[in-house]
Amino acid sequence: MKRTKIQLPFLAIFLFVLMPLFKKLINKNPHKPNEEHEKYPLYIRKVLRNRIFTFNDNEINELSKMDVLNTFLSDPNVTFNGTTFRKAIKDIFGLNLIEISNDGEGARLSIYPEEIMTGVTKALDQKARSFETDQHIMTLKKAEVMDLYLSIIPNYSLEDLVRTINLVYGINLPGISSLEHARISLYTKSQWLIKNDHDLVVIYTGKGDIDVRVYPTPLLSSITGSSEFPDELKNKLISLGYQHNQVENEFYYCSPNNESVPNLFKEKTIKTICAFIDRHFNHK
Repeated sequence: MKRTKIQLPFLAIFLFVLMPLFKKLINKNPHKPNEEHEKYPLYIRKVLRNRIFTFNDNEINELSKMDVLNTFLSDPNVTFNGTTFRKAIKDIFGLNLIEISNDGEGARLSIYPEEIMTGVTKALDQKARSFETDQHIMTLKKAEVMDLYLSIIPNYSLEDLVRTINLVYGINLPGISSLEHARISLYTKSQWLIKNDHDLVVIYTGKGDIDVRVYPTPLLSSITGSSEFPDELKNKLISLGYQHNQVENEFYYCSPNNESVPNLFKEKTIKTICAFIDRHFNHK
């Protein structure tokens, strides 16, 4: 009995000191998001948690941006329309299509591809394309062109939206998504779309994407011991049409017709740089 009486005060002290710690551990959700640093807004994460059956937002963060977009918009409770799509693009990719349109950013073209021009002509209740109609279409903001074109497509899909953005804005969403772990920083549409501490190469496009600069990051320079690219990458960029600016230690290309650099040229640039990084650095 005495032994029990002696132990009780110690037990009380033990519980008083340690119980708050136990409560903290019990109530603490190891995957509780830090709202200030989360990759995606809560409304998107909530949908994805239900769609992929997880409470761990780290699993969502590991998905590609295109997978996040597709999973979010395929949810039956999400209204699928242009407004929802534009908001999702802003919150997933960091691209505000309305601001890009209002600022005159995006692809700088003398005329849109044939299917866009024909579709918008039809949406404007014109029987056939004409010089005057083409001129009028090219004065419209990109957001207007996109909405007019989509208005003639019944039950348009996510693929239709992604393709339209590429044709009208010159924005390749799958391409941007694929660069997330490619160790390439991308500046375009007057903003950094991708920029990480472990990146090795910067692709920097000017207003309207009419010119492109490619240069090494400080990390690559520290690894190679040089402020310039290795000769292998230099030669490949020159073969694509870039000029070597030795003063700025960068490679520069400008579209000769004052229009946006063609998508094919951008794709070749990215593939060349990705192949170089994969061959020499991604195992390190």
